[in-house]
Amino acid sequence: MWVTCLTTGVTGAMFVEAARAQTALAGTDSGGTVLQEVTVTAQRRSENLQDVPITVAAVGKDALAAANVTSLQGLSTIVSGYTGPGDIAFTSPHIRGVGSQVGSPGLENSVALYVDGIYIGATSPALLKLTDVDQIEVLKGPQGTLFGRNTTGGLVQVLTRNPGQTPEIDLDIGYANYQTVSGSSYINLPVNDNVSTNLAVSSTGAGEGWGTNEATGNPSYKLNSEILARNKWNFDLGSGTSLMLMGDYEYHSDLGFFSSRPVVGTVIAPTYTSTVSGWNTNTADSHDLSEAWGLTARLTHSFDFATLSNTVAYRDTRFDLVNFIGDRTAPPYDDDHFYWYTQDQQWTDELQLASSGDSNLKWTTGVFYYHAVDVNHQPLTAGALTPDDAPFLSGVTDTRITTSSVAPYLQGSYEILTGTTLTAGVRYSFDDHSMTGTFMNSGLPIGPGGAFIHIVPNSAETLPSFSDGSLSARVSLAHKFTNDTMVYVSFNEGTKSGGFNPVQINNAPFKDEKLSAYELGTKLRLWDRRVSFNLSGFYYDYTNIQVQSFLGGPPTIYNGPSAKLYGVDADMEVQVTRDFNISGNLEGLHSEFGNFPTAQFLGECNTAHVIPPLVCPQGPGVGYYSYFANAKGNSLPLAPNFTAALVPNYKFHLSSGTVELAANYSYNSGYFFSVGHEFGQKAFSMVGASLQFTTADERRYARIWGANLGNTQAYANGSIATDGTAIQLDAPRTYGVTVGVKL
Repeated sequence: MWVTCLTTGVTGAMFVEAARAQTALAGTDSGGTVLQEVTVTAQRRSENLQDVPITVAAVGKDALAAANVTSLQGLSTIVSGYTGPGDIAFTSPHIRGVGSQVGSPGLENSVALYVDGIYIGATSPALLKLTDVDQIEVLKGPQGTLFGRNTTGGLVQVLTRNPGQTPEIDLDIGYANYQTVSGSSYINLPVNDNVSTNLAVSSTGAGEGWGTNEATGNPSYKLNSEILARNKWNFDLGSGTSLMLMGDYEYHSDLGFFSSRPVVGTVIAPTYTSTVSGWNTNTADSHDLSEAWGLTARLTHSFDFATLSNTVAYRDTRFDLVNFIGDRTAPPYDDDHFYWYTQDQQWTDELQLASSGDSNLKWTTGVFYYHAVDVNHQPLTAGALTPDDAPFLSGVTDTRITTSSVAPYLQGSYEILTGTTLTAGVRYSFDDHSMTGTFMNSGLPIGPGGAFIHIVPNSAETLPSFSDGSLSARVSLAHKFTNDTMVYVSFNEGTKSGGFNPVQINNAPFKDEKLSAYELGTKLRLWDRRVSFNLSGFYYDYTNIQVQSFLGGPPTIYNGPSAKLYGVDADMEVQVTRDFNISGNLEGLHSEFGNFPTAQFLGECNTAHVIPPLVCPQGPGVGYYSYFANAKGNSLPLAPNFTAALVPNYKFHLSSGTVELAANYSYNSGYFFSVGHEFGQKAFSMVGASLQFTTADERRYARIWGANLGNTQAYANGSIATDGTAIQLDAPRTYGVTVGVKL
């Protein structure tokens, strides 16, 4: 009911605004051109964005460059309803308030990441950066049939350039504040009429950090080195058969991106004060190193009635966090023993058969196989919030998690009446999970004057393996009143697989979570296709939610009850004149937990609380304590009530070339980091701009750019635990110049 009323109201407002736009456009340059057609692969085939009954945000390479979006985090400045991740490891994007707060080996995300059609189960800082991107598609809402695995909140599809028969060489180099130097190259080479290849390489490094670690005097948030490379080979084997081979490599090294400072003036730290400001920290230095690489082979054959493809991919993702104290304090410690290491190795194989031609019946069927082995070595600590107190090493955990999954699927669309298309699909996923782990117990202090005491094995466990299966379905009905006007209604399901907690090996495994989504939307092209307006209202029934717990040590997952989410998405683009384009989007969201009496909360052990000594880890009145309370009515973590973005772009022409002025503004109403609403991110805005000159032959360009021009402090991540609560920050104001040439 709420969604119907809201959608009706917004639709009415849309037509009022559209009428105003028509009046405004009537007085503009009559030479204005139509909007460019946008092709997406949201239904695993190339289709016009305006013909797809799914809420999709598609951003091309030119728009990414104009907005200086160089990482997945940057999408939050141009895509509404999208939050995170930041530049630190193990953070997951959230779409419409749904996502995982933390990642780790064996803990896949609720928002799936695909690169060139390959599912990536484990992310790291090395995989968050973007290079050689042709287009990014953000699919909002569960995509449980065609994409399937862990798409409860939606997915991000990164598409990179494919090799072709036209020789290309693109080179650029840039310099920015914080002594940041970057460069990239792209080469496309046709070997002969049947073989072509391309190679993309980029590198970035900074001489300064965004701030200083006041505890050690070293830089904080300093990018040491980042290297990305991708190579593709396309072989036309004749008779409708082709082979694509792909390889990629990513490397990331930084100092202090995982460093942090305590949160002050909040529910959990109302009496704690700190002199640390700006992008400074006061914690142990963290030297972060992540590396990822992958190999892919895709064999495709076209029959008269369908296209058969088989895609086999292997990926290896590693992350090292050394010189790190788990409670963010900074006393001496032993470099030889105190580190956090993870590795994920995964195989995927997808066999797919998709109909071809212009028949009224379009269908796609296939089977997806996933196998991953995740290892984790992590120290466990217990200590105080302030950096003056020594932590305690309570132990070290080593785990090995194995996950295997097989999922057949089928989806078809049929035009049942003229202009009316019914789509239905189903997917069944069968998952098998197993884990072995060792916990080595210490409990001995590592502090000023204290030595690292060799730990001894305490327990070794092989937890009982478990299997589960899940069924996801999709049904949608779309009607096109004209070629430019479509209305659709849909029901979609998504499931996020259960699994083991890789750090707390004695914890019971968590089970599947499931989300059922109901959506009503419209897609319009107006005024000779110079305006597009897409609107959708949605309602989510979210059950058995995998909730992150940070209490008492490292993050773990447990299943919560249910939640309801509902809201509206609106996307609009206007080609005002041939050279003036404005795009914008907004999302209103309401989220709340249902009855949740076992939710974990955190409070300060001060004189205001009379509690048993056992509740406070360090005794009454010292530190923080955890307790259970009902979170009913609380909004979900990282679920802002309102987000919006506005992106104007203007070009003017000179005899020597073209000048393009672009800007982007985004607003986020803020959100909480935890179920108990102990602390969160306040409302904030981001502003960016760029000015680019391109020569008349379009072979050379120079761009001046700036991001976060208001120098807004926004949290990249917030963590909460009985042994401390801390934040890491997104980038401050950055600006620079980039020059490029096409040969």
